[in-house]
Amino acid sequence: MSDLRSIRASLPRLFWPAAAAGLLLVALLVSGFGCRSWPSVITSAATTSQQHSDSDSDFRQASDPCGTIATANGRATASYQGVSFIFERSLASNIKAETVTPIVLEREGDKPDSVTPKHIAFSLLGPYAEQHKSSFFQPQIHVYPIEEYKKVLAVSPEAVREFEDIVQRLATMLVEDGDAFGKEQWMPFLPYGIDATQQFHVHVKHLTFEQGKGIAFITQYNIEPTLINNNGLVYTFQGLTYDRRYYIVATFPVSAPFLANDASATFTRGYEIKWPKQPKDWDQFEKNYKEYVSKVAKRLELLSPAEFRRSSRFLRN
Repeated sequence: MSDLRSIRASLPRLFWPAAAAGLLLVALLVSGFGCRSWPSVITSAATTSQQHSDSDSDFRQASDPCGTIATANGRATASYQGVSFIFERSLASNIKAETVTPIVLEREGDKPDSVTPKHIAFSLLGPYAEQHKSSFFQPQIHVYPIEEYKKVLAVSPEAVREFEDIVQRLATMLVEDGDAFGKEQWMPFLPYGIDATQQFHVHVKHLTFEQGKGIAFITQYNIEPTLINNNGLVYTFQGLTYDRRYYIVATFPVSAPFLANDASATFTRGYEIKWPKQPKDWDQFEKNYKEYVSKVAKRLELLSPAEFRRSSRFLRN
């Protein structure tokens, strides 16, 4: 990870709404970051039997415990393999830091939803994570090397093009007027190949950190039409370093008081999911569902940070 350590950073200036879910995303850290004692609140990488794009010996070296955590004034700074971030201890009692094993797309026609490059990831542990353990997305931060991501998709030129489109779309949005964000039909999102569809985006914010820019927004991904629900709702940050070498992703489950708890619900005030019995009824079903999603999105947009249940620190400016 020497290329990552070559990126220098000072204290970041980025607060995601509520210090971004209680987190301050730090830039990609300091050259010459050295190993110290490994505290119990951070754990190192797990391995997997999936195909590696690097040698086993290289992966083991990259996974050696080399992280620290320091606490002051209710906040902590977690550092691992040249990447750091500041978080509120009320949000996470533990942090799991790891170098994720690469999983390569083996055949062009395979589903890419599990494909990932070798990269650094942090998982938040503690009461907040436990509360949202059944959520579609877990509270995590990922630092993806863009070129490595393309390599693990290389067997499929189409997948590489689609991945590049996501990166370019985000880069383009970051130089446009912030007011244009809400007009986009879909927002850039990694990980690539997720087997679900983005339904809406609200509370869109244009954010900067020491070495890049990004956007934060609330959304839900559906595998099939379901009610917007608190297990699906997620606040995410999608960002790029200025040199376009790293794509930063953070996901934080959130909840709203008027939503169903999970996707098993089929009825809410004024709307019920009724699957069409005849093919001719499908267009009307889709129209009704889109209208329902639009109404929920507008209602979510109007919520103040304090109204997002137990999640106000994520959104408060």
